[in-house]
Amino acid sequence: MIKEINYLSASYAPGADLWVVPASANSNWFKKLNWYCSSQLSIWNYKEKPTYSEPLKSIISKESLPFKEMENDNSKDILVDTKNIFPNKAVLAIDVSKGLKSWLSQLSQKSKQLDTHQVRIFWGQSQIDDFLNGMNEFKDHLIDMNIEIVTCEPDKL
Repeated sequence: MIKEINYLSASYAPGADLWVVPASANSNWFKKLNWYCSSQLSIWNYKEKPTYSEPLKSIISKESLPFKEMENDNSKDILVDTKNIFPNKAVLAIDVSKGLKSWLSQLSQKSKQLDTHQVRIFWGQSQIDDFLNGMNEFKDHLIDMNIEIVTCEPDKL
């Protein structure tokens, strides 16, 4: 089921457990939700990935310890717990740079991993036609989800 939210006051109302936004500095919704989340969406973009120091790697190798480097998925997707900020459980920012089909695929995978079927997507009006066409092509992957799409633009910061 897909429902449109086309006025601003309803976009922050209770409903979906997971709110999803494109992770893009060009997205007005990303900027707005990031501001409300005290910039948590941006902070994780700049966080350095953990690595082992060279001396530690040497010890691990010499002693044949079962440690290995953490695998990086190079994902720019960010999940922030927002139970104390919004009437939901979390905000998920999904990397949109790989295209809409990849974005929708990630949305489907992440919602299954998080075991949530109530999703609110903050997209905005400017590219909604392309988004709806993409969703139509991808509808079989999103069949088990109740989706709310916010098509209005956020108020200015």
